[in-house]
Amino acid sequence: MTTSETKSETLPPGLYYIGDLMYLSLSEEEFEKSMDEIGVFTNEKGQQCAVFRTMAGDGVYLDNDGHSYSVDSGMIGAYPINSLEEAHSLGKGVEFLEEVRAGYDEETSIISFGDIHIHTDPFDEVNDPHVEKTYVGGYKDGMPHGQGTYTYADGSTYVGKFRDGKFHGQGTFTHADGDKYLGEFKDGKFPDQGTITTPAGRKYVGELKDGAPHGHGTDTFPRGKKYVGEFKDGEWWDGTEYDREGNALRTYSKGKRQRMRKLL
Repeated sequence: MTTSETKSETLPPGLYYIGDLMYLSLSEEEFEKSMDEIGVFTNEKGQQCAVFRTMAGDGVYLDNDGHSYSVDSGMIGAYPINSLEEAHSLGKGVEFLEEVRAGYDEETSIISFGDIHIHTDPFDEVNDPHVEKTYVGGYKDGMPHGQGTYTYADGSTYVGKFRDGKFHGQGTFTHADGDKYLGEFKDGKFPDQGTITTPAGRKYVGELKDGAPHGHGTDTFPRGKKYVGEFKDGEWWDGTEYDREGNALRTYSKGKRQRMRKLL
């Protein structure tokens, strides 16, 4: 029997940027350190910070107030700032007047900073019968069957095969933020292997788990840089990152970056 894990620590009062730290004006060293830390940590200035992996990797996620957070590094963090004007529009600037808890709940996929709760699993509403959606397509015994299209209230769509009211067969799920998932759906669940594309031109091909890269795959960026190897819960895990010319830049071992040594 497995139990869910809740990671939770505290941050002191102050001004913080909440969001993907790659959008904050950090030095390369500061950003690299933040990517190697999970949970609450101390930066080079002695300030308390926090960072947690999202359940589904990159995407656009909403908090309990309806504010959206764009994520391109697979992580959401809280980082001290000097003024709210420093906060990037793809995240959120906040002031905590007292110590707050920062944590991640694996059961609900929620990242929390005080009373800000960001749900990082965009797929939990796909098969929820209470979620508003419209259907156009074939039916059998009163349920979607054969080729059809589901359109959700937030603009997300599924176009493909159905069986007994569930996604089943080749299809494409397009999330409201434009990310597309192409593959073989089974009994309402996302593919075990397929392709993910983003509006910016990023493309993943390989194994999937709960809609996120997991297992072997290739992650290719618009300008040609790519990562080839193993993924774990949407993160680069064991593999190699290449530049657009095909030269190895660095390797990853259990999620940790390791720069390639030049051979003299």
